Amino acid sequence: MHMPVIYPFLMWNLDRAPDAIDYCRQMPLARYFEGVGETSFRSGCDRDDTFALFVAGGPHAVHRQLDALHFTIYKMGYLAIDTGAREDGRVHHVGWYNQTVAHNSILIDMPGEPETSCWGYPPQRQNGGQYRYKGSKVISFETNRDYAYVAADGTRSYLPEKCSQAIRQFLFIPPDYFVVFDRVTSLRAEYRKTWLFHSINEPSVDGTLFRVDEGRGRLLARSFLPKKAKIEKIGGAGHEYYYRPYYAAGINYTGDSSGYKGKWHIEVHPGSPRKTDYFLHLIQVGDQKLKAMDEAEFSESASCAKLRFHAGERDVSVRFAKTGHVGGHIRIVEKNRTIVDRYLTDHVQQQSDLDTRTSHKASAGCTCASPDSSSALWLVFFGLLYLLMCKHRCSPR
Repeated sequence: MHMPVIYPFLMWNLDRAPDAIDYCRQMPLARYFEGVGETSFRSGCDRDDTFALFVAGGPHAVHRQLDALHFTIYKMGYLAIDTGAREDGRVHHVGWYNQTVAHNSILIDMPGEPETSCWGYPPQRQNGGQYRYKGSKVISFETNRDYAYVAADGTRSYLPEKCSQAIRQFLFIPPDYFVVFDRVTSLRAEYRKTWLFHSINEPSVDGTLFRVDEGRGRLLARSFLPKKAKIEKIGGAGHEYYYRPYYAAGINYTGDSSGYKGKWHIEVHPGSPRKTDYFLHLIQVGDQKLKAMDEAEFSESASCAKLRFHAGERDVSVRFAKTGHVGGHIRIVEKNRTIVDRYLTDHVQQQSDLDTRTSHKASAGCTCASPDSSSALWLVFFGLLYLLMCKHRCSPR
């Protein structure tokens, strides 16, 4: 049907139409989509807002990669990305694109680990990653006006012979701040752990700080844990998709690196071998006028890691438990007024009819507003976000 034919039906009696609804203001900062195992975050609905995606959970193993605990961040450009290209049956497809090493997740090197395959193609070397497509679990999720938070246990995604704990807590402070805290325990101290961050363009590294630009956006990140970490950038011609486990020679899984498929990554390694390591990173995004990260203070004890930082006019203090129960505490002060002072939830917040009227004073189980159309709106929003993040690299498995 030609559009001019239906115009009269679309535009009839517009003078009687109700006022437009600002659906963006009704949607929360984040939404956990249990059916696909993905949590989406956004600071708003405009092109210059901040968008992020976190991968964990989900009941199905189809249409998946070995990417539990992965995150993607967009702010005026593709800043933290999912790398590689689908090249059916080629070494790049099986050895990189499908594997954990292509994602912003955690590696644990174990000599003699079984090779990994996908879709029946010849297997390739396992580069410290996961072996199960289904196994991670979201254990906590909450969203309100002031922050959004998700915690996931990815332990069962890894071989039990090498990993006894892989937990990531991901905190979003709108509009431009993320905190990523990881607890990782290997069965043997010599099994090297790697915290991964992938980018399209070459990042710069200065001590514990790294920076990457893409489009009109900029990402700054600082590594607070592990102490005395080794931080290195890898990429460029001949090393676009390169990884070298501590026990073997490196391999570059050559593939199409054009467009948004990525050419660089950063590896953060503990300075010395031990069974349990903690990774703590503060990420700030903005336009390319952003010259330096806001001030931050870090401290730790045997039981917790603490981070305090300025987020615009807000002072944010967050504490993560290092042992036992997966949780923590958050306090946000704005203009000498405490607006948040509570423990991070240990439940998955109810998803139905979730909107921004949910108060941060709600209990861990959450108190939701009256039903509206926010669920359907979030499905539309998530579909658009999924296309934005994946662009032309996504295709059915």
